[in-house]
Amino acid sequence: MSVMSAVDRPAQKGGLEIDTARILGRSTAHFGVFDIGAISFGLVVYDSLGRAPFPRFNEKTFPELGDRMDETGHLTADAIARAVQAVRRLDAIARAMQVSRVDILATEAVRRASNGAALITAITRATGREARVLTGAEEASYTALGVIAGFSAPKGLVGDIGGGSLEVAEVLGDRVGARKSSMPLGALVVRALMAEGGDRAKKTIDAELAENLPPLLTEPVLYAVGGGWRALARIHIAMSDAPITVTHGYALDADTARALAKKIARMTPEEVAALPDVPGRRIATLPAAALVMSRVLKHLRPARVVFSAYGLREGWI
Repeated sequence: MSVMSAVDRPAQKGGLEIDTARILGRSTAHFGVFDIGAISFGLVVYDSLGRAPFPRFNEKTFPELGDRMDETGHLTADAIARAVQAVRRLDAIARAMQVSRVDILATEAVRRASNGAALITAITRATGREARVLTGAEEASYTALGVIAGFSAPKGLVGDIGGGSLEVAEVLGDRVGARKSSMPLGALVVRALMAEGGDRAKKTIDAELAENLPPLLTEPVLYAVGGGWRALARIHIAMSDAPITVTHGYALDADTARALAKKIARMTPEEVAALPDVPGRRIATLPAAALVMSRVLKHLRPARVVFSAYGLREGWI
């Protein structure tokens, strides 16, 4: 008695015929996204465009662009040179991987720089690729779309902390809501405020949040995006000896999250460095990111904080 494969077997009425050869022979065109932030530049290469893209490669470099402006908000020549060098390196990786399409997205640091256009021009000359500078509203919207890509029908507010700004947007299941905001409360900005005094930093943050933080009108959930906030999740996972050490989807009740954030916001760099599983690149800015988390939770009063590894890049796709 012979056995026919799924490819050879005639499809039954109402059934599904599987063309195994076509599936196994399918070729994909890889897709890459650069994002140029205030602290880090990142390249993620995905298998292909799709609803839930699979990341094949993820690389970061840390030029700390937001820390390399003069008092007038002008990027120094050294800052531009370092940024172009970082992008040229990531571009070489993308070309070596034969990525068919690469999109370059610039965010708050380039928006804020008085000579941000000069950096964009230098990047184009070095790579032959055009870069797009996102507005604050666009950055908030695309990050919220990334959370929608990473969770099943999320409802609440998405908060994304970077080096220069904090973006917040409402998510309503399968779409981004109308309430969104971009605030100058990134980790580098708040670190500079904290150097002038903790109470002054809190007052400045609270005033900005009171004026611009959208209300939490749907589910009482804050979806936390950004390396600074995910570092808090990593530390809590390590402190709790959790069996699964994945930050995406990791959830804390808001009181626990705020207590941890308040504790870290008061730490010295040496104390932060001694925390379990703290990312080395986040030690200097983690107290500032923690302070912003603490004040956001105080204003919003959600029930839960859910950490997301999906954000701007996935939302752009």
